[in-house]
Amino acid sequence: MLFRILTILLVLLVLLGASKLQAEVVKRVDLRRDTQAPGEYYVVICSRKSWPWGTGHSFVVWAEQTEAGLQTLGSGFYPGKDNVVLWLLSGLGRLSDEAERPASTEPALLTHRLIVRLDKQAYERSLAAREKWLAAQHEYNIFTCNCTHFSFQVAQAIGLQPPEPRTCERPPFYIERMMNACSEVPTRLPLPPDDPTRIAEPPQLRRLAAPHWR
Repeated sequence: MLFRILTILLVLLVLLGASKLQAEVVKRVDLRRDTQAPGEYYVVICSRKSWPWGTGHSFVVWAEQTEAGLQTLGSGFYPGKDNVVLWLLSGLGRLSDEAERPASTEPALLTHRLIVRLDKQAYERSLAAREKWLAAQHEYNIFTCNCTHFSFQVAQAIGLQPPEPRTCERPPFYIERMMNACSEVPTRLPLPPDDPTRIAEPPQLRRLAAPHWR
């Protein structure tokens, strides 16, 4: 019982002691090895503020532009229980569709977007990392296994060499550290101004990808 009370108090201190976050920060990295290969593949590692309150959240958006059209997917790791007191104590987590999370489709809440352009092979590795996480059925723990750890695993899969999340680190602060670490990763090509992050969104992007591209 005492452990539960201390856990809740510690999280409340994190929430109440957090400083205001700055305007959205965007960083682009191009890790393609073959720039002439067909198709365009992106992994976007995002963070946002919580609404109406909270520590924030990190999640990943995948976008694939081929002759078949544009396909997108957004996933983030959440507690399996919606009751805030229950999930502070840990329990089975779940990967959720970010299109169904109103806060994740609200551009004003975004704090960071790390947009990484990849070869198809690296893109598929990132999707495999998502499937591996899903199959593992991780226990959610606000200290040791939360949304930042999911973002960390995907970033590792595409070769970003991200720093490990710190205990009780707010997601926007962690993604900012990840972006800073990317300064040490060679950027092979600058992304063109007309890349898919700037196109007019088709219907399937209006609720998910488009806000994260702008």
